[in-house]
Amino acid sequence: MSGGTSAKSARIKRIQTVALVLLVIAGLVNYLDRSTLSIANKSISQPIITAPFSALRDDTHVSSRNATCMALPTNQSIAPLRNEHMKTLNASGLPLKAGEQTLLQANEEQEFLPIYSYAVITDSEEGLILVNVNTLADGDPRNNNLKRAVTWNPNGVLKGARHITLGGHYAYIAADAGLVVVDLADPLHPALKATVALSDVRGSALQFRYLWVTTARGLEVLDVTDMAQPRLVEGATVPLVDARRVYVARTYAYVRPRRTAWSSST
Repeated sequence: MSGGTSAKSARIKRIQTVALVLLVIAGLVNYLDRSTLSIANKSISQPIITAPFSALRDDTHVSSRNATCMALPTNQSIAPLRNEHMKTLNASGLPLKAGEQTLLQANEEQEFLPIYSYAVITDSEEGLILVNVNTLADGDPRNNNLKRAVTWNPNGVLKGARHITLGGHYAYIAADAGLVVVDLADPLHPALKATVALSDVRGSALQFRYLWVTTARGLEVLDVTDMAQPRLVEGATVPLVDARRVYVARTYAYVRPRRTAWSSST
């Protein structure tokens, strides 16, 4: 593509998409909504445009003091509300009666974990913020209002929170205290599971049994076979100067420092 479009916002830190809406985390005003629906629409030259919501009715902005990162449980197109609705129907799609098999069971589909309804945000001052984003995928254009469902930071454990990686219903959060593990099996009641004392945790990436973490020491590896209790793998540290973000693909880890990117074979 020879050209493109951009949507400007101060201090953009992370972007993700849900239901063709681009969710943007910025430092001061968060969830600046942008629609990706027209990316492939040649008649309007592939722009990312302001999401098609009414400013008089809808509000897809969630403000916080200093948002630093955001994660969704999956980047797949999912419909948790459809999953819930299937529990109320029988195999023929009619209202469920006592003793009948649900449509979800008849289709041999699994139930969605509750966390799949939420976007999870870190804020360096407020800690952990959860926002229910199902409203963006329910097919109703009249209720696109995002609100906080939970703000969580007991005893300041997430002070300085700056990055989050989700694995199932576990959140691995980089904070001043180290790598903080939070169980989000019940999203409205987060539970602290562990704090791994690492020096200046900057970012992380999960692949299979291992969590790759950038710290002041470089790239460190944690065994997360027990996802609630990560264990540092001794001798697996790769010394790097000022390692920041990390992305793992197959047997390579791509690490971003402030200025130059390295790759390291895993």
